[in-house]
Amino acid sequence: MQALAQVGDREGALAVAEKIGDKFQKAKALSGVAELLHASGDLEISVEVFRRALKSARLAGNEAVLACLETGAVLLADLGSRKTLRQVVERMIEIDCW
Repeated sequence: MQALAQVGDREGALAVAEKIGDKFQKAKALSGVAELLHASGDLEISVEVFRRALKSARLAGNEAVLACLETGAVLLADLGSRKTLRQVVERMIEIDCW
């Protein structure tokens, strides 16, 4: 799937990732595709794919959400001049203190 994204078959990579039944694996796959899209300079579509990854991760549990955030850290840092990443980290610390 990552090979598809790397050679420019974005639709193919997304289609493969979307068909994964396991929510955790789907979230990991989508966040990986988002990371590759971001690295290729396509910020808008990478953000949309990352949102899909987080949506799937939420259904899989905290471990999946954290895995997505780890994969998407660079993407989040590039959004809003690192403000977005800082906000995510602050919320994670806040939740951890509950």
